[in-house]
Amino acid sequence: MNTTEKFDSNQVARVRDSLKQLLAHEDKDFYLNSIADSGINETNVNKLHTEDIDNLLLYLDSIEASPEYCAKVFAAIESHLPDYLVSHFANSDKDNDGVTLAEELRLGTNPNVPDNPNPYRSYSMQRSQQVDNGIDL
Repeated sequence: MNTTEKFDSNQVARVRDSLKQLLAHEDKDFYLNSIADSGINETNVNKLHTEDIDNLLLYLDSIEASPEYCAKVFAAIESHLPDYLVSHFANSDKDNDGVTLAEELRLGTNPNVPDNPNPYRSYSMQRSQQVDNGIDL
């Protein structure tokens, strides 16, 4: 599925607004510097492609980043990304559980661990038992 088509421009704008509220401007450098090992840094953050976002997601998984940390990293780089990359990041589903990264971050669930450990429980039942993390993505 083409992730660039999943979020329209209004949805991307809402994601951007939510991210801007999540991270203080003075903290952006900290989070950008914290992902340097993923290959993203101040000199190339304006030139990223979908593969770079995928590599960043793999890197965040490898360091077992919390949902809050992932959201703050996303907030640190979002202003440098075109809409299609914001959409790609927000719609990614690296744990293949059918829940997008944006939804996982909003709910506070781990985007690297499938949210459906019991195949007999319905997804709606699982969601009703989750807590809203207050991250409005």
